Amino acid sequence: MLSALDQVLRGESTNLATLRQGRFDVPLNALTLAIVLLGLVAGMGMGSFAVFRPGTHSVAQFFASAVKVPLLFVLTVVVTFPSLYVFNALVGSRLSMLAILRLIVACLAVTLTVLASFAPIVAFFAASTTSYHFMVLLNVALCAVAGFLGLSFLLRTLHRLTPGNRSRRASRDSACCKSADAPTTN
Repeated sequence: MLSALDQVLRGESTNLATLRQGRFDVPLNALTLAIVLLGLVAGMGMGSFAVFRPGTHSVAQFFASAVKVPLLFVLTVVVTFPSLYVFNALVGSRLSMLAILRLIVACLAVTLTVLASFAPIVAFFAASTTSYHFMVLLNVALCAVAGFLGLSFLLRTLHRLTPGNRSRRASRDSACCKSADAPTTN
């Protein structure tokens, strides 16, 4: 599981040679397990504020947050998969249905890896502040950062996969090289 996640984070699973063949080979089971476990960690970080503020439901809130986060991300796969597959087919992507599913799962694994890495920071602030509103804003900001990085992974991978983008990029790069090689007149 960790090696599969590491391959995604380091970009080894999105190398151009593999993507040009229309393949996106990441182990689906390992990344799904990573999503669940990282979601638990991120949820525990978010729920830690309740543990540091004793009340009648503090422990229940901690565990509820730990369950809600991975559930939210797994349901995100279920909801977004059909539309992303159709959109990719419309723009000319050669990825199979299984490869699209792997891409979505990899995107969510990136997002949850970033979000889970913020869990100690969230827990630190949960222990050191009494402001619930600050904790909400902190979690929203960190979720936005994690979402931005996950989405940029998805868009960068899809951009590499789109045939038109490769030909436009190649013609742009060759035009740029030609203009750089052109003699200058003064």
